[in-house]
Amino acid sequence: FLIYRDMFTDTGIRCLATLHKDYGETDIEKIIRYLKKQRLRPEEVRILLDTRDAAKDLAGGRPLTQEELWPRNLQAAHDRYTRMRMEAIDQKKVEKFQEGFTAVLDKYGDLQWTDGDLCIILPKSYAELVQEGNVLRHCVGGYGDSHIKGKDTIFFVRRYRRPERNYYT
Repeated sequence: FLIYRDMFTDTGIRCLATLHKDYGETDIEKIIRYLKKQRLRPEEVRILLDTRDAAKDLAGGRPLTQEELWPRNLQAAHDRYTRMRMEAIDQKKVEKFQEGFTAVLDKYGDLQWTDGDLCIILPKSYAELVQEGNVLRHCVGGYGDSHIKGKDTIFFVRRYRRPERNYYT
């Protein structure tokens, strides 16, 4: 356990526990080999979990295929499922999400700031959050629901002179 804890970090260990609970994964060495093949570090196991969760959401209750569980190109599958997930959201959910983003902006808006070089801002919409993930090539787009529920509060870091340009999340 201690070897794996150091290798995966605390967040990665929680992801492994969720992979075990939700998908029955017990072979940690298989996960490590898969991540190495994907050119990912063990602490990046969250991408595998997020990809499976997105595939599960899109599957509509059917069991996931081996390709969905272990995609040949994990990052491409993650990006594809994130886009598909966003396209599947109906207008009512989009409106509910927007209300949530507005509420977070109202609640935490005072935490936005600049020092003249960098700006810290909140996302204003789900589409903005997904765009951030696509541009910076990470999975922040999948965290819209937890952002509006207050579980995770997401901030964007921007250069003061180019606030429209994605820089860091």
